[in-house]
Amino acid sequence: MNGSPAVLTYAACGLLIVVYASGRFNTPPSNRSSTRQTLYWWSCAGYVLSALALFAALSILLQAAVWRTALLGRSDEPSLPAPLIATLAMTTLLPSIPLLKRVDEWFLSIFLEWAEIPAEIKRRAAAMTPESFSVSREDVAELRQAYGDRSYGDRHGGKRDQTAVARAPPPALS
Repeated sequence: MNGSPAVLTYAACGLLIVVYASGRFNTPPSNRSSTRQTLYWWSCAGYVLSALALFAALSILLQAAVWRTALLGRSDEPSLPAPLIATLAMTTLLPSIPLLKRVDEWFLSIFLEWAEIPAEIKRRAAAMTPESFSVSREDVAELRQAYGDRSYGDRHGGKRDQTAVARAPPPALS
């Protein structure tokens, strides 16, 4: 049962990395709505898996005495397990460790690009941009006929004349 605490430590730390990485990927929260759902979830899963891989690599490096001393210095507390230090480095201390921060930002930028954030929202906005809009005299006549009595087109048995409504909004009546 000696391996049991180590497995629990790695599992708990891995869960923290998953929560932190998914939250980081979804910052700002509009990221989720600025792309297609499938792209978002696949890219989020990719970023979380890359964060877990980085966590595993950092944990392995911190288990080797040479790397642990090189990364943490001589004032290191050897009783702290490597996964705990790696988790702390990848969550709370991430902004304070320049090399790790750059690697994480690089991973994040790759997966945001794969999710087409914000490119997808720009594409959607361009598709929704109205083109030239013109209302003919016939359209105005149909609209006045449908909406002239201020019934909002309900005089047709509860059904609106959808062709007139689809072509143009009602003009302002004076």
